Amino acid sequence: MEEDRMLHHSVPPHDDAPDALKKTKADKYESADFEAGGYIWKLVLYPYGDEKRDGNEHISLFLALSESDKTVSHKNPRTPGWEVKVTYSFFVFNHFHDSYLVIPDGRIRRFRGLNAENGHGFSRLLPLSTFTNPSNGYLVDDCCAFGVELLVISGKGETFSMVKEPNDGIFTWKLENFSTLNETPQVSRVFTAAGCQWKLSVYPKGDSRAKESLSCFLKLHSSQSIFFQRKVYVEFKLSIKNQFGMSHRELKDNAWMGGSVSAWGFANFIPLKDLEDMSKGFVVLDAVIFEVEITAISQIKYGV
Repeated sequence: MEEDRMLHHSVPPHDDAPDALKKTKADKYESADFEAGGYIWKLVLYPYGDEKRDGNEHISLFLALSESDKTVSHKNPRTPGWEVKVTYSFFVFNHFHDSYLVIPDGRIRRFRGLNAENGHGFSRLLPLSTFTNPSNGYLVDDCCAFGVELLVISGKGETFSMVKEPNDGIFTWKLENFSTLNETPQVSRVFTAAGCQWKLSVYPKGDSRAKESLSCFLKLHSSQSIFFQRKVYVEFKLSIKNQFGMSHRELKDNAWMGGSVSAWGFANFIPLKDLEDMSKGFVVLDAVIFEVEITAISQIKYGV
């Protein structure tokens, strides 16, 4: 699976004066807008708890997309079905220890629809009694500081799965005029199996690694450019059919194909002497029948 690109952004702490808010009957404070990952964000603090979200007797803190994001975030315009995936941690400054209390959310949060501006966070970030106790160092001289560190997960996600015994996983190829073939490799037509395009490649006299044997390989068709950037795992069986109805010559293998690996198979697939012996049934009427069966292949779905 391709790694998602993550953008990192830290927000300077925002100073708040809970007592001053209480005197003005303000139930929340919104920070200045800040940008992270091409989106415009804000922190929303409820100094005496968000009662609508069961935050009584606690400090409530939320991360939300700013209303101004609709026009400012030109990099990521909102389209139908849009969403922003984020992980984040909140910080509460301790004046006595000159450090932050870190409160991670620990999950991937999706900002979409109405919850984008309502935000995600903690309705019970800290008990109000703990926060306002001067000995704890969070509220000193009627001043407190909060921060957030967030990771905006961009790009499309992927889901990796295995397809066992695909319906179109068998390809048969009859190679005729076999006795006239020399060292030149013979290549089958392109065939599609399990959503990928393949070919069979046969060296009638063996490739450079063969020892008096025919060589046979499963090849990923070169037009499958995506697989030269991303590998595909395949399990397969190569065979030469015995045309007398006796035992076929079958070999199994598996490989990650793509990138620099475009072919996989067997340099010593079957001894040449077995092909030359007409009584063995592998060559009949100067034709050899090859077959490949793809028994399993990886599959990637995008946009998850």
